[in-house]
Amino acid sequence: MKFVDLYSDAEDIANIQDSTNLVKRAAQRALDRAAGFHAWSFYLDFGWITTVDDITAGDADVTINSKSISSNHADTSWPAAIADGTSRKRKFRIQTQSAFYTIASRGGSTALTLDQVFQGATAADQSYRIYQDEYRLFGDVDGMHTFRQIEDGVLMLNADSDQFDEEFPTPDSNGNSLFAVPVGRRQDTYAGGTISATVGAVVITGVSTLWTSVQGLSRGNRIRIGTNVYTIKSVDSDTQLTIYESIVTTVSAGTAYTIFLDNLVIQVYEIPDSVKNLYYRYYRKPAPLVNDYDEPDLPPAYHWLLLHGTLSELWAIKGDDQRRVSADQTFLNGLVQMKNHYTSDRLYERRPSIIGYRARLKLRYPSNFDVAYSR
Repeated sequence: MKFVDLYSDAEDIANIQDSTNLVKRAAQRALDRAAGFHAWSFYLDFGWITTVDDITAGDADVTINSKSISSNHADTSWPAAIADGTSRKRKFRIQTQSAFYTIASRGGSTALTLDQVFQGATAADQSYRIYQDEYRLFGDVDGMHTFRQIEDGVLMLNADSDQFDEEFPTPDSNGNSLFAVPVGRRQDTYAGGTISATVGAVVITGVSTLWTSVQGLSRGNRIRIGTNVYTIKSVDSDTQLTIYESIVTTVSAGTAYTIFLDNLVIQVYEIPDSVKNLYYRYYRKPAPLVNDYDEPDLPPAYHWLLLHGTLSELWAIKGDDQRRVSADQTFLNGLVQMKNHYTSDRLYERRPSIIGYRARLKLRYPSNFDVAYSR
């Protein structure tokens, strides 16, 4: 079923006139409801994060109750990347102390500003560590599935944030990560460089934009240009994005923009002290319905249920509660039918061999965990 067939049929059945955009939005919400109904196997996807090497060269001068950090050491050279907005905030810690602080900004290669005031004693020439343990996942991540750490060949533990904070109130161990802890979605933004685009096009061109360096920037993130918001389909290069929607008005060279990085954020532990790839499987968000020729991002055999999900909302708008209830029940019944279909035993014919493998799988835990083995 093409998108145009879906919203046209809904318009005809509900006798909606001159409100095509309203019907399109109702169809999109029906698709979103269907995607959120179950952890569908057909939405499983694959992603990765690349951990960041920690910085320890030189030394740091700190002052109690001050947010300013400085250094006079010849080996100290703090790169712009630690506070340029391309990644989640990095953290600062004096090596002999447990307390950590997030870095707000960089004032040069030997000057930093923290978000919090330093609480330790005033001191010069201190050994320190600048590190990153929070990472944005891809922009279309709807929910996590599994994390893998291939350096030690282990499945990382998906830890609940409450349990993790209780066990590690001040995480301070460095090495290959063993835990992946969801810590919510962050309302980060990125606006480096400027852009241009042609009306009717789906390509945005940047100047000094560095898009491939922006951690987590990918399919599913949104970009605001003036009063218009578009959904990113792909990051093609440092200076090119492709979007789902067509540009509605010409974007002149030198135009400012804002990319919303409301990605799911994962804290990893142990704290990374080198550059490593961590791989994950996740449940993605469905592709948006934009063009008339778009096919709903749902198994074709169940496209029909989106019509009833759309009608459910349209009947509610028109105040026809009886038809709303009927359409919504048909929609929900279709979702249950689809769930039963995609969780049937025939999808797990190789389950015994998988279980046999898992029985041999050993996970490594930190030394203070009284656990040596887990399935």
